Amino acid sequence: VSTQSTGVFCRVQAMSFITKLGEGQHVQEKDIPIDLQTPKLLTWLISRRKCPENWKQILTDEIKPKISQAKAKLSMDVPQIQEIVNIDDWSYWDVENSIQLLISVGGESDSKNVLGRYSSSLLRELDGILKDYRKNNIHIAESAQILVRNVIYEIPATKKIVEKYNKQINDSQRKESEYKRLIQVSKLAYEKECREYKIQGIDPKSELQALVSELPSLFDQVVSMLREPLVDRAIEFYSAFANYVLSFLSTETKSDNQARVNLKTDFEVLFYLREFGNESYAKMKKRTDPTYVEQETISTKTSQQVSEEAIDWGDISFEMISSSTPSDKIPDPSALEPQITLEDSNQEQIDWGNFDVEGGDIVSLQNEDKFDHHNETALGDTNTRNSLLNNLFEMEAFFKQRIFELSENPSTLINFYQADEIIAGYNNKSHLKEILQFIQKIISFLSEERIRLLIDIKSSKRFVDRLVENLKFKRDSYENLDVKILREQQRRVELQSQAQIEALKLPLLKERALFLKTKLEQEISKLFDDRKVNII
Repeated sequence: VSTQSTGVFCRVQAMSFITKLGEGQHVQEKDIPIDLQTPKLLTWLISRRKCPENWKQILTDEIKPKISQAKAKLSMDVPQIQEIVNIDDWSYWDVENSIQLLISVGGESDSKNVLGRYSSSLLRELDGILKDYRKNNIHIAESAQILVRNVIYEIPATKKIVEKYNKQINDSQRKESEYKRLIQVSKLAYEKECREYKIQGIDPKSELQALVSELPSLFDQVVSMLREPLVDRAIEFYSAFANYVLSFLSTETKSDNQARVNLKTDFEVLFYLREFGNESYAKMKKRTDPTYVEQETISTKTSQQVSEEAIDWGDISFEMISSSTPSDKIPDPSALEPQITLEDSNQEQIDWGNFDVEGGDIVSLQNEDKFDHHNETALGDTNTRNSLLNNLFEMEAFFKQRIFELSENPSTLINFYQADEIIAGYNNKSHLKEILQFIQKIISFLSEERIRLLIDIKSSKRFVDRLVENLKFKRDSYENLDVKILREQQRRVELQSQAQIEALKLPLLKERALFLKTKLEQEISKLFDDRKVNII
């Protein structure tokens, strides 16, 4: 028990030394600041009965009409006054500012009568508006509403608008950079294709059509290669080898008819080009086929030019039939029909070609892409070119086989190659490879994409149109991008202008909000015995 009582005594003694909070200090109520939150400022003023609940109605019905009448009387000659007049919605502080401007620069007298009213009727009218504002603290309620609207709505909204414009400006810059990159890619693709066609790309259609002039020189190169000594050796060895094999087979089979190879007949195109060169197709056909006749252009005549005298109506006689002839003696109509005898249907039918009649004229419809034998050379003909390639492919396969045989079993072929004097000169594998490589060179040259392209350009207008459309599409693609870049630049200028206008509003709104905050703190402080007011 003694222990517990001792502990209680110690705690009471220790607490006697603790000083109570605020003990010995005398704080007056007016020294305690009033902290007000901006969003709740107007509600707080109405709830403390410092402003009437119907302050908006009083402002709209009684004060605003007076402001409109007073604004109409202000002179627009003075720039400072004109600036304040241009403000759409005047507040209490605008009215107060207008009085000061009229006194300082407007030429209005600030003299007052014995009753303390301005001598100037305009100043007196504006001063009356200020008194209506101060009555029931309407000016405090209006300023509180403007401050709340600025802080909560207008300033954040303006910031978002500026951010939106800046984002659009950045997107526009990004698009422009992307367009420029695509232009470079498209230009490179267009220039690359033009280089492949060996044209400048200024006028693709005429430049492509002008490329056809290269064909004669290219075909002349083919003919020159066909006349090289290596081709002579290839023909010599091929002919000797084939004839020896045929004679050997005839001996083995004891056949009386010894077959021989006539390469001039089998390789007709090859020998013709070596002898006559790349002549016109018509000359080549005449040399190789005596019965060949060039197709002549069909001469046309109009139906009006055909004389009726040239028409053979056959041997037809019509007897005059009297109107008094009895009906039973009227001859059978079929007896009056001409007797026409048809030729044998098995005979060859007449080929009238493809014609169309327009306005009485006979017009020949020729395919625009049809091969023109009259103006083409031998190598310009697809069949002639293919025949030459077949000849060369056959020789290529022959030499590949001979090289393979010499590589695999050279010893077994010694007797064979020594059997004929000509064949004996070609038992060297390196020599055969040299001939093979030259034949392959001719094949590669004749099969080049360039030659096929030029031939297609010459023989087909539709092919040229497709090439031109493809080139035009690639050129138009980057030209359209240039237009898009120009549009983006114009759009960015407009966006920057709008962003600058909105950005200039921000400092004004902030300045206005700070001004209203300061004025409200002063006015509210007067309502509470000059207590300090902090609007947060």
